[in-house]
Amino acid sequence: MKMIKTIQHIYSYIFTCVVILLITACNDSESQSQSGYISEYELNKVIVQVNVVNMATGLKATFNEFIDDDDERIALTQAMVNEARFFDDDSGYFFVETLDDATVIAHIYDSWIGTSRIDAQDLNGKYHVQEMIKTVERIGFGFLSYYFTNPATDEPADKHSFVTGIDVTEWFIAAGVYNDGIANLLDINDANKTQVKQVTQPMAEGLSAVLTDIYTDESSQTDFLKVFIDYIRFFDDQSGYFFILDSSGTVIAHGADDSLEGEDYWNLTDSKGDYFVQGLITTAEENRIVTVAIINIIGRIPQPERMKKKSPLLSPSQIPTTSSPLAFTYIKFLYEYNEKESQYRHSSYLVNSVY
Repeated sequence: MKMIKTIQHIYSYIFTCVVILLITACNDSESQSQSGYISEYELNKVIVQVNVVNMATGLKATFNEFIDDDDERIALTQAMVNEARFFDDDSGYFFVETLDDATVIAHIYDSWIGTSRIDAQDLNGKYHVQEMIKTVERIGFGFLSYYFTNPATDEPADKHSFVTGIDVTEWFIAAGVYNDGIANLLDINDANKTQVKQVTQPMAEGLSAVLTDIYTDESSQTDFLKVFIDYIRFFDDQSGYFFILDSSGTVIAHGADDSLEGEDYWNLTDSKGDYFVQGLITTAEENRIVTVAIINIIGRIPQPERMKKKSPLLSPSQIPTTSSPLAFTYIKFLYEYNEKESQYRHSSYLVNSVY
């Protein structure tokens, strides 16, 4: 299991140490007036679905356009899955298995990798892996429930997992949420904040691992980032997408409009005339001991004049739907600590804005 440490940021010329990951979406003024409540459990199911679809979409694009060697695909998938976590207790994780005999491609349990789980049963004797395969083969995606040990508590719990296929490999990818039986209700604004955080965190952790372990030169890192985020869309109007800036404000990759890649956002201002990109980067660099910071931004990030009319790698029914009426920015500092060598392997920070 990985360790996340709150440490002082270590400056470096290494490209992966200065990337800033942003996720942005714009909704109309009517959606910004939405109010109401959602159960924490239902929110967590939305988070699971969004994360699985985002990861599947990124992997499909990368395999289609960037990697055709099976061993390289496996190595990249293992790097992402090994580091990507979501939910505050890190109980959210991905796993990838084959559709023929459920051979484990990537999992947080290293001893399972390379073994077949086709006959695996949950704590109640249910052949849940077989049901996952049937779900993908029959309808392409979906939720299913089973009883499994929560790695965060080491206790058995009811689990709902979302599964979908990665077509070009004949693999499936899944993740789940554990139901602790607590029926908390969240204000929709708080729910939206939680969702943005939990969508950004695993993506940043997974990408950071790939940039550390797989692609170590700047050119291949940039090419990989561009391809991976290119087709990812979410929210009910598909306005959610990622884009990546370096610490000087230059656009490294843009999921909605690649014509913006290479553009200098350093002097970009919001509707109030404030240099908000500079503010975000400065905040990320100055608050080195702070793990998480929430900053309110007045105005909105200018959207591309033309959103690409891309054909999603997933069918429209597979694209998760949710709303995001609150404008805010989420900043999280991620550090990977190699305890054995007692040194910091990699550091990155990300910024996430939703409107």
